[in-house]
Parts: sequence; structure tokens; C-alpha cells
Amino acid sequence: MTTTYNKSITTDFGGSLKSWQFHNEIVAETKITPTLSSIDTVGDVVNIIFTSALSAGEQTTLDGLIAAHAPVTKPTNLTVSSDTLVTITSANDVLLSGMTVEPADGKYNVVASGDTEVSSVNKIAQFSLYYNDVRIANTLSNISKSQRVWTSNASVTVSGGGAIEVRWCLPSTGVYSATSHDRRLTITEV
Repeated sequence: MTTTYNKSITTDFGGSLKSWQFHNEIVAETKITPTLSSIDTVGDVVNIIFTSALSAGEQTTLDGLIAAHAPVTKPTNLTVSSDTLVTITSANDVLLSGMTVEPADGKYNVVASGDTEVSSVNKIAQFSLYYNDVRIANTLSNISKSQRVWTSNASVTVSGGGAIEVRWCLPSTGVYSATSHDRRLTITEV
């Protein structure tokens, strides 16, 4: 069962949060043993989700990471990855946990890939790349129960900021699920 810690960008992060950077800071912290599932923001609220509850000492460490978080200049080359198991049942595109980057303005080659298991025969999972909440044309990748590996790539021009993300869904009818075992999103400035 996951545990969510709610924080405020304004109050707790001093008004500035780079979620991709903070994700990496938590993962690198050896004093926090539960696996980080995701960091989701809704307005000013930051939901930091772990696979299990943090101990009092781990909560103190998390609070220290929050206090020390100093956002850096947006990267021009970056890879984010995760091997935390994530399961989906949604027919609508939703963010694949941990698969978002906010690069500096520029032109990028973007490659996303992963290992995902679909629970039912004759059903598919779909993966797409998004920039600024808009699906990037020709980036749709489908897998079925007999396949596990997917990949998607695009050339993206970032102008005025915005996030590049991997989103996924289950478009087939009926009740089924898909579980992402590991995934990677790489951007390289060209």
C-alpha cells in the first residue's frame, strides 16, 4: 500500500520545485528505504508517494531534502528512469510515473522505452510522448500480452518551457490492467 506525503510548493519548497530533480534527490538518498513511486503536483500541492510509510527518521530526512532543494537550470541532456512497479487500468492517457522532464529551450531527440506486461490476451497498452500536454504526432506505441518491450521517439522543439512526458492507457474494451516493470526517458539536445 502506498503512502502519500502532501507538501506545498510555496510553503515547503520556498516557491520553486523541479520535480525531476527532486525525484533524483530522493532516489539518491540512502537514508530513505521505501521506494519512491512518484511526485505529482496539483497547483501548489506536491504529493510525494512512496511504496510504504516512512519512519520518523526517514520523514526527517525527507524534510531535510525539501529544505535543501535548490532547483538547477533546466538540463539540455537528461535521462530519467524507474524500475518501480506501476499498474494502470485507465482507458485515458495518464502520466507514466517518473517519466517527465522539463528541459531548457532547444531542439531535442527524445527516446522513451520500457518493459510492460499486459494482463489479458487480445488487449493492448498504448504509450505516447507528450509536450505541453499535447500528444506528439506519430509517437504512439502499442504492446500486447505477447510483447513486453515498447519504444517511442520524436524530435521536439521546446520553446517557452514545458514538460516532455510519457503517458499511457489501456484502450481496449473490458476489464484488464498493465504493469510497467521498468522505463526510461532520454532527451538529447541536437
